[in-house]
Amino acid sequence: MRDRVALVSISVILALVFPVPARADAIVFADSDDTASRLDIRWVQQGHACRQADCRLRHKIRTFEAWPRRLLDGHEAFVRILFDISGDAEVDRILRVWVDDSGAFVAQLRTLDGRRVAGHNPRVRKTNRYTLLIDIDRAALLGADWYRWQADTVWGDPDGVGPCGMRPDGHVFSCVDRAPQEGPAVHGDCGPLSEIGVCPR
Repeated sequence: MRDRVALVSISVILALVFPVPARADAIVFADSDDTASRLDIRWVQQGHACRQADCRLRHKIRTFEAWPRRLLDGHEAFVRILFDISGDAEVDRILRVWVDDSGAFVAQLRTLDGRRVAGHNPRVRKTNRYTLLIDIDRAALLGADWYRWQADTVWGDPDGVGPCGMRPDGHVFSCVDRAPQEGPAVHGDCGPLSEIGVCPR
């Protein structure tokens, strides 16, 4: 009985620590150390976060440098994911992530003309000092079987004078890093573990 209780306790702890397992189809795209930004991207990752039949689209963004969550003030610093859901190589959805005054993450998905895609709340959290994790409801992307995407980070230092700092005209120059740097990646429900066909190249 004691062993059984111990096993149950361990399983409960694991369920709390890892509540939503990621499907084994995650793909990592490495990026070079190529900007002066505090949010210079080391790699980005695409995959799925599944609980039984409910799967969310998962994206991770890891930077070279550790950063506090309050760095993402929404003005001088934020993170975006750019989506092409129509297959025409044009951005038509933008997910923007920042931190509000209370220290909570805010994630808004909008159309290219600024209209908010209502009814969908992406889940955002930091998994460590370097990595941002974003889970997105598939329906938020109009139920598309696949889409193309790129992530970018924006950071400017209003107190700095370097390449990401204050310019002589009084405006902050923001450093932008985008990945995958080879171009948009394809993701969705059309990968090798899916039954919905094959992703386009």
